[in-house]
Formats: sequence, structure tokens, C-alpha cells
Amino acid sequence: MAAIDIGTPAIDRPAYCSVGNTLINVGNPANDSGFIKEIQTFAHLELNGCYFGIFYNIGGLNFKCRSAVEIGIVAAGYVATPVNLAVVTGDYVGMYAAGGAMDRHDSGGDGYWYDESVNNCVVDNESAYVLSSSKILSLEGSGAELAPPGLENKSANIAAKMMATGVL
Repeated sequence: MAAIDIGTPAIDRPAYCSVGNTLINVGNPANDSGFIKEIQTFAHLELNGCYFGIFYNIGGLNFKCRSAVEIGIVAAGYVATPVNLAVVTGDYVGMYAAGGAMDRHDSGGDGYWYDESVNNCVVDNESAYVLSSSKILSLEGSGAELAPPGLENKSANIAAKMMATGVL
């Protein structure tokens, strides 16, 4: 069972960005397929109306949400939130919060994509994004290639579709 890593370390950083839009972390796409079991954040201010999602590129700056979960409130500072999100190698971790602020560094990273229009952490939702380059967002996830019970022999893609349709 291999460990899955996605996103950039959730640490205290010297700057922050307001939320109210969907953010997708460019840094460190998923290194394997399976399930993200924990999302780590470092928020400058408490996040409310918070959702986490796993996204994949469908061409250009367009992304689609593979799996998502509604969290609600996430405290300021470092928080590790248990989740169960299907992920495929090369996917990206993202988030939406109605209010609050996320820690970031303004240089030295790959950046993040953002869409100011809506909460895109909804399975199968597609949208176009804008790149905010060079920044590092304090948003990461970890997991394992192990599938939940009943899915041991299914791909993460099939498992995500089963979860989205309520089969799981």
C-alpha cells in the first residue's frame, strides 16, 4: 500500500489570500491513485462554508471535480481534517470557503488556479480557472492506494463515480 501525497505543505506562511472562490493547488499533483484520507490546511482566519475537492484537468485551464466533501467550519491555524476522497495520479487538491483566509507565500511556488464565480467543489462540476502564478498555498492531502471496503478491486475513477451516485 503506497502513500499518496497531493498539494503543498500546510504551514504558517508570510501572506494570505481571501477566500470566497474555488482554489486549486498547482503544486505537487497526486503521486498515485486511491483515496485521500486527510486534508491539511493552515488558515490565516477561520474558514466557514468550507468544502474540499479533488480536481483534474480537462483541457487548457478547465478543470472538473472528481470527488468532494462539505466540511463546514475549519479553525484558523493548522488543521488536519479526515476525508475520504477518490484521487487519480496527476489530480490536484482544491477548496472553497465562503469566508476566511488561507495562508500562502507570494513567491517560489507553482501557484494556484482560482475561479471566483461559484463553489466548484461539486462532483462532475466543470469550470474555467485563472492561474495565480508563483504562489504557494497551505493546502495538502495524504492518503493511500487502499480502497474502502467493497472497492478493493475497483479503480479510483470507478470508485469516485460510485460515491457520486450514492452507491457507496
